[in-house]
Amino acid sequence: MPKKKLYYPNQNELFQISRSNIQSFLECPRCFYLQTIKGIKHPSGLPLPINMAIDSILKKEFDYYREKITPHPEVQKFLQAPIRPYQGDEFVGWRKGAKFVHEQTNFEILGKFDDVWCSEDGSELYLADYKGGAVSASGTSELHQSFRNQMDIYLWIAKKIDNRFSNRSFFYYKKLKKEDFMDDSKFITEIVEYIADDSWVEQTIIDLHSSLNNDTPPKPHGECKHCNYISQINQDNVLTTVDRVAPSTIPKNKGKNEDLQKLLIAEERLQEAKNLYVYPNLSGKVLRAVRELSEQKKLIGKTLEKGFDAAGLVIKPDDGKARDLDKWYGYIIIESEYFRELTWMMNMMLRIFKDYFQGMEAREYLYDHIGNRMKESLKTNGINEVFRDVLDEAEQLIKKVKKNYLN
Repeated sequence: MPKKKLYYPNQNELFQISRSNIQSFLECPRCFYLQTIKGIKHPSGLPLPINMAIDSILKKEFDYYREKITPHPEVQKFLQAPIRPYQGDEFVGWRKGAKFVHEQTNFEILGKFDDVWCSEDGSELYLADYKGGAVSASGTSELHQSFRNQMDIYLWIAKKIDNRFSNRSFFYYKKLKKEDFMDDSKFITEIVEYIADDSWVEQTIIDLHSSLNNDTPPKPHGECKHCNYISQINQDNVLTTVDRVAPSTIPKNKGKNEDLQKLLIAEERLQEAKNLYVYPNLSGKVLRAVRELSEQKKLIGKTLEKGFDAAGLVIKPDDGKARDLDKWYGYIIIESEYFRELTWMMNMMLRIFKDYFQGMEAREYLYDHIGNRMKESLKTNGINEVFRDVLDEAEQLIKKVKKNYLN
């Protein structure tokens, strides 16, 4: 079925709306409109590798018990009921993406279920979603509103494709106690039962459809951090229009304001990275999770085992193997047992600065600054301190370049 990247008001073609799209609309109708109609995306957050690793591990673990047609021991322990992973053939499709066409809006609603459990006789099906991260010492997990919304939307889709789905659903937490975050052995399991309520979903889909068919975007949302960010910039006369939000919409070489905006977006991404990985002292656990991911050959589309080799910067294992590049003047060669983590850091820098440093020469400038700081820091510091130095160098680089615009 045809799907378009952008939605055209009152279009006749089928258009796909995901569960996360509906959540975006709930959080800020204006940002959702600009993204879906204009292709203007606000800066994306950085994924937390440990959550990705937990999700992958749990899926494999539950698939093991699915093949055995037996309950998972921890599920049986917590629920005191013979609830087991559902092994129906259609489950593979549901995990990849369960779909339902809503005729009134001509939207194809999509939801990717982490798991589906079932009663002993298979007469009832239950949605299950995996969650990772950190919890308090008491082990009590807060069920965020976004989690509730997620399950409600999934249930709405599920009931459309199979009438065996119950409102009873489960969040399966595999988490770390905050005070033991640096200790690998302190994972705890918690299962939170949630009675999903899908009664609001259909009307929200209709409201979303109505909003997209308007000629103008909704007003800025008072609680949206992105709307507030742009509003503050405009008040300070840094930018001239609210609709210049996303890097993808900025024409190249169109003047000083556009370049400054790209730099400000990089600055926001850098702050998000610091919030995720430095405060409060999460980098040790993150880097161990990165190593686990590298063993599975996964990292946001890249393979860590290959190291890094681009535009004068080479990051490789300390394996004693000579490289012809070592003889070339101007190359930065970093050989380290932590080459996977260093590669991950460099890929993060590329993600942060991808819109500002465009083209080979510009990226060479970025590699030179980050690579030299990384190499120097490795001489005296552990990998966590190197990570902080890399983030610090990126911050100093932004300040240096920004000064040229603001003077």
